[in-house]
Amino acid sequence: MSFSILITGFLIFIISLCIHVAVWRWRRPRNDALGLLFIFLVFPILMILVAIVQRTSGIFCCSALKDVFLPPILASSIFLHLALSAAYIMSYPASQAVCPSLTILLIVARAIPCGCTQEEIQGYFNNSMLLDTRFQDLIDAKLAKEVDGSLSLTTRGIIITRCFVFYRRLLGLQIGEG
Repeated sequence: MSFSILITGFLIFIISLCIHVAVWRWRRPRNDALGLLFIFLVFPILMILVAIVQRTSGIFCCSALKDVFLPPILASSIFLHLALSAAYIMSYPASQAVCPSLTILLIVARAIPCGCTQEEIQGYFNNSMLLDTRFQDLIDAKLAKEVDGSLSLTTRGIIITRCFVFYRRLLGLQIGEG
């Protein structure tokens, strides 16, 4: 594997990650998934296409980057970027969600050196903290809708739920088991 593939693939991913952080700090999109798809998939591919057009037209000439635009190296770099981006996009919802285990660690860390009892830790949690934000996430992602106080799945939510149920059955897992 060429070193330029690794450098180019990681560089495209790091640039996308920096854009992601800047956009989220400036103004977080209403639909996180769509924003991530645009930043990590559409935008880099458009920029690569612009660079290819510039390279072939002779406008862009940088001898240090000439090997990067060879089709096999560019294709491999894009594939590496897409693999990194897909992994990041899939892990993003978990990283932004309230994680009870991490919250417990932070509570106990603040209580050093004397520690906390289970009852003290449980006092930090309530249903609103754990569930209400997840409900809103489902609504914002258009996977569920709330009508007259009842939550129901949208068509997109039904499709995703069926895919997960199928995948769990394929693995031999029952609902609620891990």
